Amino acid sequence: MSDWEKELKKLMPLVVTVGVVAAMDGVTRMMVGPKLEKKLGRPLNEWDWRAYWEEKINKQRCLAWVSAFTQCYRQLLDRQRIREFVWEEDG
Repeated sequence: MSDWEKELKKLMPLVVTVGVVAAMDGVTRMMVGPKLEKKLGRPLNEWDWRAYWEEKINKQRCLAWVSAFTQCYRQLLDRQRIREFVWEEDG
């Protein structure tokens, strides 16, 4: 195997990833585009799509924080229940 073939083999996962992301973006534009255009009352431009993806990322970050907070809160409640059980226990 020559050097360029080895380099190409190293880059193939990146090429596949870029292709998948591009396809996902295209599918999203086809599925979401008409609904968003109807909501805005005009055709979408690249700035609109950038804003769309930024908001999707913001939403995912927010949901991750809410999930982490909820998990911590549940652990605190469980800890309190255990504490109450231990202190109310006979003996």
